[in-house]
Amino acid sequence: MGKRRKRPETFPPATWRLLESGPLDGPTNLALDEAILTAVASGESPPTLRIFNFTSTTISLGYEQDWDGLDWDICEQEGWHIVRRASDGRAIMHLDDWNYALYLPLFDPRAQGDAAAIARRFNLGLEYGLITLGLDPTRMQPFYHDTGPPGFGSFDGPSLYNIVVGQQALVSGAQWRLETALLYQGTLPLSSDVTLLSQAMLFDLPGQRIAAQLRLGRRAINLNTCLGQSKPVTEITAAMVAGLGDGLDLTFVPDNLTPTEQIQTTQLRPKYAAEAWTKRV
Repeated sequence: MGKRRKRPETFPPATWRLLESGPLDGPTNLALDEAILTAVASGESPPTLRIFNFTSTTISLGYEQDWDGLDWDICEQEGWHIVRRASDGRAIMHLDDWNYALYLPLFDPRAQGDAAAIARRFNLGLEYGLITLGLDPTRMQPFYHDTGPPGFGSFDGPSLYNIVVGQQALVSGAQWRLETALLYQGTLPLSSDVTLLSQAMLFDLPGQRIAAQLRLGRRAINLNTCLGQSKPVTEITAAMVAGLGDGLDLTFVPDNLTPTEQIQTTQLRPKYAAEAWTKRV
């Protein structure tokens, strides 16, 4: 087990809402992100941590990522769904994973600084959770031993948003900023085959797919492989939520969506289900 790094900053203690929304389809998860962030931005909802996953295999593209990096025919044959996040970053293939999202107003001291500072701040809390689970994580360095260019996937290459074990990425991060609120979210693969994204990507030559698969295997890893065993999701959630609380001076209180958030999620879902949105870039 790793040793906790000393926190470089402290914050006024605060209480946030904890939502465990369970498995939802891709468009609903993305619509819920926007509904909650909008409500937090307006002050109608408190700062929130949401824990969630997906009902089926789903590839989420980053907001500004080109959609034509995917082989849509293969994805359709395999039944893999494709959506586009409003947050930044590169593609993530959601299989068996644990996903988190933090929604907070920009006046909160935890939202101060540039994107890299925010990532370091939230990742420290996530690292605390991983240490509780028995790992020795570090923040991804801008460059590491594998100096090839970043690939199509979020875990495929160096990123300041990622958390690594050894030299392999384990937890991703992405941000979405409104005028008055911030979303920081990411994924922790549990038993997912982290190389499977290569099967969904579009290549000119068969050898390129094999190379991408091997590269992902070097660059990324899942939690079960790191631990050498599987742990109950309830135990993982408890450790990660406690880590975020310790790292950010927060207490999380379980609660539910507001009626307004529920209505807005229903209204926003068609936007994220539309091909016009998914193929906007």
